Amino acid sequence: MSEQTREALVGMLATALPDRDFDRALVGDKLVVMVDAAERRWPAIQLSPAQFIAHLAPLIADDVAGGLDKLHSDDLYLACACLHGDVAAGAIFEAEYLAPLRLPSLRAAASSDFLDDVRQMLREKVLAKGRIRGYSGKGPLGGWLRVAATRLGLDLESQARRRQHIEAMPDEEVPAPPPEQALLDQRYRQPIEAAFEHAFAALDDEPRQLLRLHYIQGVSLQEMGDTLGVDRSTASRRVAAARDQLLAWVKRELGEALQLTPASIDTLVHALKSQLVITLRALRQ
Repeated sequence: MSEQTREALVGMLATALPDRDFDRALVGDKLVVMVDAAERRWPAIQLSPAQFIAHLAPLIADDVAGGLDKLHSDDLYLACACLHGDVAAGAIFEAEYLAPLRLPSLRAAASSDFLDDVRQMLREKVLAKGRIRGYSGKGPLGGWLRVAATRLGLDLESQARRRQHIEAMPDEEVPAPPPEQALLDQRYRQPIEAAFEHAFAALDDEPRQLLRLHYIQGVSLQEMGDTLGVDRSTASRRVAAARDQLLAWVKRELGEALQLTPASIDTLVHALKSQLVITLRALRQ
């Protein structure tokens, strides 16, 4: 890169970090090496130096020169490009990070369907919802992604165990709720029942049928996919969208019916979400 480019990079960083003193020559050399290496590694990505420096600056420690040395700049460059919607960056993220993803610590991860579900959730949370902004560059992007994937996988395993437990029970039985759910029932049972009844009735036919099949009748996602002519991941996304519609309606209903703060309503809806199978089965008996 030219001397003019080096000075431009240093100027961008100085503007982004007005309260930091640093050796402009030393930092300039490091920035040139970082940007040049990232552009050589990811030549298809279209990201301006200004965008990269703006993304980089808040992640640098007080010692600017030393802080730059500790960052995985190539991975940060890719993450920044993903945030800016670069098509090539998204394709690289898919091919080099999502596709090879493995979770050997999770028993369920031996199933390709399970891994597909985890990958889809990562696409939605990390890319579509911008959670990749949380990657600080202090470790490899692949390691950060595996941690996020493991957390999602553990959640999926827990949900699957709960469903298996409930599906194994006779249809006429509804499992006893935990103490905190019992408290919710005692205090808010009537408005909760009314909110769910109204929300369920207000849904369009397709989401209502999806919820009825999965949560009330206990039809598995694989079976639903076979019935709908789609793969398991697509069925999972449709059920999740229907569930979110239902809970959004319930939240509005409870907000109007109960004299609670918005934070309390959020807490209540979160508790109901964790007990959605029990709640829907009880209400639809």
